[in-house]
Amino acid sequence: MIRIAEPGEILGLHAVVTGGRYELTVETMQRCPLDYVGRDDMLRFLKDHVDAALHATQHLARDCSDAYGVARTIGLSHSVSERFARFLLETAADGEVSNGTVRVRLAMTHEEIRKLVGTSRETITRLLSEFRRNETAELKGSTLIIHNPPTLKNMVRALTALWGTSDTHYAELVAAKGARELRSAGTGEGARPHTSWSGWRHIL
Repeated sequence: MIRIAEPGEILGLHAVVTGGRYELTVETMQRCPLDYVGRDDMLRFLKDHVDAALHATQHLARDCSDAYGVARTIGLSHSVSERFARFLLETAADGEVSNGTVRVRLAMTHEEIRKLVGTSRETITRLLSEFRRNETAELKGSTLIIHNPPTLKNMVRALTALWGTSDTHYAELVAAKGARELRSAGTGEGARPHTSWSGWRHIL
């Protein structure tokens, strides 16, 4: 799983512009309306409307920036705890904040989360239990509740400092984006998400 598309996003724009094939497949997580626009019609529209062409360019630039962020997270995260804490913070970026507690809908199973983080399902269950006992975060049904965001942020900073990696770009990514998904290459404790882009859940 690569990421989750937000409402109004354009999928496959780079394939339209470059004339290449669209390398991803898409799976809807719930019923949703989709509109299809053919390549020729889209190119004609972009050619005739300069403002739309500018927005398309900005969209492609954001996709590129997000891809850099994903590659950085994959290559420079050395700890499962760090990757999971990052995932929780990213997921909560668009959540509702009340008295320091963040709540956000998370329609993902433990199996889907472990594919994203790159670890085993048992490890995800263990980390969630630890966070719940520490009153840091918990998952109630489809609602993620982060009771203590600073603790998660400090965990990421501490683990990043341990491995000698700056988290400046990650902080920017969390401030700007919601949850993202990656397809996992393995199930073991040390497994890393792979960088294959062959996969609404890009798969989303």
